[in-house]
Amino acid sequence: TTFAHAFGERSARNVSISSIVGGNPVKSKVTRRIKVWRSAGGAGFNPAARIFDPRNEKELRATAKRLVPTSRPGYFNQGLMELGATICVPQNPRCTECPVASSCAARTANRPSTKSFPKQRKFKNVTWPLAIVRNNGKILLHRRAAEGILAGLWELPGGEAKRGERCRNSLRRHLRGLHGALTDEIRIGEVRHSITNRKIRAPIFLFDTRAGADIRLNPPQWRWLALSSLRNYPVSSMTLKAAAILSSHAESSL
Repeated sequence: TTFAHAFGERSARNVSISSIVGGNPVKSKVTRRIKVWRSAGGAGFNPAARIFDPRNEKELRATAKRLVPTSRPGYFNQGLMELGATICVPQNPRCTECPVASSCAARTANRPSTKSFPKQRKFKNVTWPLAIVRNNGKILLHRRAAEGILAGLWELPGGEAKRGERCRNSLRRHLRGLHGALTDEIRIGEVRHSITNRKIRAPIFLFDTRAGADIRLNPPQWRWLALSSLRNYPVSSMTLKAAAILSSHAESSL
């Protein structure tokens, strides 16, 4: 049924990020771990089983190559994840609303629901303040490291606050070296977001650069971007939500 259940949650996430950020239909290290549903194409369909032995890399790669388009694979994987999150859910899947129902082997077999479900994940409540720093109509973005969670994505400065740490103190850590160049912050809103095992509350603080301030940043990791250009970059969804709040704030301030 769902994408994460079919592929294995960690593998699904890694493949999707690889395709979205790097445009890679299949990532070699991840392919060794992927397990694909029988509904992806194979004899002896069983909705509660996965078809491939992860050691059978040749067969796995052949199927992945057949299923995932080479042109903009990130769009395909984002769509597949959205389908699994909203339509093809483990309990009570909304088959009548599914755009690919006619190609679904599970529906044809009249067994669209799984009978076993993974244990409920324990979520961690996290405060993750974000800073929007404006300068001449552009905002400051930072690129995440090449490894780890959300590797390579561009995002607003900020991050998980330490236990007992105030939001403003947390932002000072992430904006170190810029404080003399920035005006006092204004809180303009808040977004809610979930990622891996975190339920995130992200207060949004707006800063402007002071006139004549000397701002020196490391270009490979930092970049000034116009709001209208964010869609052209691999940007975190939390940053896009915050940008929407900034747009609303700017409109209401006119």
